[in-house]
Amino acid sequence: MTRRAKIYGLIGVDVGHRAVKVAQLVRRGARLEIGAAAVAAATDQTQSATYGNLKATGASLTAAAHTEATWQSESRSTDAWAAEARADEAWADEAWADDRYGDVDLIRAAADICERLSGRCAAATLSMGRCELHLLDGTPNGRGREGLARWGRLETAATQRLSELSVDGWLAGAGGEKETPRTHVVGMLASDADAIVDDLASLGWRCEAIDAVPWAVARAAALDDRFDVDAGGLCLDWGDASTTLTLARRGRPLFARELKAPSAGEVVRRVADELKMHRGEAERLVAKLARGDAAVSPLAGALVERAVCEAATTVAREITRTAAFWKSALLGEEVRDLFVMGAGALLPYAIDRLRTTWGAPVESWTMRVAADFVGRPPACALLAPAVGLSALAWEEP
Repeated sequence: MTRRAKIYGLIGVDVGHRAVKVAQLVRRGARLEIGAAAVAAATDQTQSATYGNLKATGASLTAAAHTEATWQSESRSTDAWAAEARADEAWADEAWADDRYGDVDLIRAAADICERLSGRCAAATLSMGRCELHLLDGTPNGRGREGLARWGRLETAATQRLSELSVDGWLAGAGGEKETPRTHVVGMLASDADAIVDDLASLGWRCEAIDAVPWAVARAAALDDRFDVDAGGLCLDWGDASTTLTLARRGRPLFARELKAPSAGEVVRRVADELKMHRGEAERLVAKLARGDAAVSPLAGALVERAVCEAATTVAREITRTAAFWKSALLGEEVRDLFVMGAGALLPYAIDRLRTTWGAPVESWTMRVAADFVGRPPACALLAPAVGLSALAWEEP
């Protein structure tokens, strides 16, 4: 069967900071729809922190970036969510859980929730909070993995054997003759890549690709009917541990950058700190506000609004600064439409504040869900990278 004639996409597995998202696309006529999807969030009982952290081993670059963020990560909550509250607070359960993401058990849990996955071919991505991303002047010029790691100045290249790194690169920009040649270099621990492949294999799946988040979200963006594929758009992956901006066009990331701005998880930690509550309680509070629950006290509601709006303002300023550089790199060509993905898209007040501060169209990413989807589909904004991975099935070789 040709790629174009395929009915089902790959099983997309997005291993986030504290949750695993699984999604599979299905072709209905000429369009793709989400046929199956689930989010499995870690709890104190399911944590094992299988995967490592490239940034933790080469701390200087990451530490500098986090120092410039509005809020710093505080000590991690060990509060487990009460079982009886889970059904009523499913929104929060999808977007957040305890502070460390899990392993094969979470992938298996998400697969079990999906119920209707087809085939054994999968693709995966790892949170940008566990990777390094650099934009460099020049082209790879045939550099191999070790050459890319050295040239890309990956922090772990100074502290670990290069054989312990998994590194890749791609040409940035639109490919115009007058553009300055630039290259993105992305790296992760090779042990992470091996662990993901082994985890998928233990479920009977074959990992066909491990993709970088910018590529996954660029592919997903093209599936939102509001996204202008030819003109392109900005994709904000506002995750629990990192905030990544990608300029996407025709399913390809022209540019990508990790923003020096609060992650969605940092917003919740700030709420927990200021209200002197456990993180789990703060998550439930934010979830209630997102649902429009009138039971939230005015004081708590005002504090959440301030925390979210201040974070969104910082994010918008970083977007403005980054987009200005990209406009220059594209010789004056400007992209303004912004699509928000990840847990940050579900924060109350976030989208409205981004619209006000960014001053251009801002939407929460979404796409069509199949009419025969089994169960309640997760919030689409959480599924973008997993959906982008599934779409690899139809990508031309």
